[in-house]
Amino acid sequence: MNRFILTITLFLVCVWLPANCRGQDGLDVVVVKRHDKPGETLERRGVIHSWRGPELEMETSGTNRRIANEDIVEVRTMWPTVWTGAEQSINERQFAAVVEPLNAALAEETRAWAQTILRDKLVRIYDLLGQPESAAEQFLLIIAEDPETRFFPSIPLAWQTASVSPRMEQASQKWMATNIPTLRLLGASWLLGTPNRNDAIRVLTELSQDIDPKIAHIASGQLWRTEWISIDAPTLVRWEQQIERMPSKLQAGPLIQLAAAQDRLDQRDQAIISLLKNPILHPENLSQSRASLVMAAGLLSKQDKEQDASRIRAELAADFPGLGQ
Repeated sequence: MNRFILTITLFLVCVWLPANCRGQDGLDVVVVKRHDKPGETLERRGVIHSWRGPELEMETSGTNRRIANEDIVEVRTMWPTVWTGAEQSINERQFAAVVEPLNAALAEETRAWAQTILRDKLVRIYDLLGQPESAAEQFLLIIAEDPETRFFPSIPLAWQTASVSPRMEQASQKWMATNIPTLRLLGASWLLGTPNRNDAIRVLTELSQDIDPKIAHIASGQLWRTEWISIDAPTLVRWEQQIERMPSKLQAGPLIQLAAAQDRLDQRDQAIISLLKNPILHPENLSQSRASLVMAAGLLSKQDKEQDASRIRAELAADFPGLGQ
């Protein structure tokens, strides 16, 4: 196992800081993949008009272009000056201090596509800080602007047992009662640990068969929260195979449930490997990365591998200071 206990640097600067610069002509810059020369990129300069669903729209030299999300490598633009405060807090891993400048930048920003990017960051920060109501509020604004948003993976679900405030429980009941799959998923997730558990399981079971693969995958992962305690080896294999079929950006939460099941079947080395995938492969999922490190340290301690556990806890202290272990 020691070979898997590596230094886990989250690279939050690379993941989190949007490029705060335009081209020399003051225009937005979109770096895209070149299909004619694999591995190379080119820059499109112009004005981004929208970035919704599967594509970005921009005007370049009087021509409107549509650029598919999968072709976009980087977007550079000018952000509100108050974003500088958020940059500094992120560099210092002071996540609670990011909230105020991010909200200020959001209030100052007028472009809908840019507001969505800032809201996504707020969702992840609020989720990390244990403020699900605020995270959900921002996420709902994202999907109201763009129902097919590329930020769906940020949906602030409950992946571990958590207390639910009366306000969150009431809101979740309303979301679950709608006919919008994303809202039903959000509501059912938070109601699994409440007296509405049976209704939540029913809704998640329905959603696990949804025509939208991302809804179906995540609903299945949520149901695992009710099943890991009685897991058997064949079911565990099916879970592993389903995670392999999921888009990478959807794997963080399900990996936590997989690790709990692996631990249940005394596969602790495999459980630790599953957990460490989150901070290494999915560092943008702040809440799941932190939870995975906490769980991994606990499993290592159970195996009397205190040196390895201490290394993980040191990583936690460095990457998530002030949030406990």
